[in-house]
Amino acid sequence: MPTLQEHLDDLDRMVDGGADKPKIRHQIDLIGRIVATNEAERARVAQEYADFKEAAAKKIAALQAENQALVAKYEKLNAPSDNSCMSAEIKGPIDLSTD
Repeated sequence: MPTLQEHLDDLDRMVDGGADKPKIRHQIDLIGRIVATNEAERARVAQEYADFKEAAAKKIAALQAENQALVAKYEKLNAPSDNSCMSAEIKGPIDLSTD
């Protein structure tokens, strides 16, 4: 399939060669269809990219929230214990035997 530039070069040769108007107009029409197709493709890709960015931003936000929840859970698990039964100072020897 010829590129847009090749079609433009063909048009240039047609004009330089004195081609009939219908042939030149047909070539211009062909180039117009190629440009319209390219513009539609660019718009589609731009929309897909915008949708991807939006989805990625939502995913990042969800992962950040999950991370914050896990950090809070970790901090709670590793926080100093405030057990009232352990608040009294231990005095004297401690027997840890299992007899």
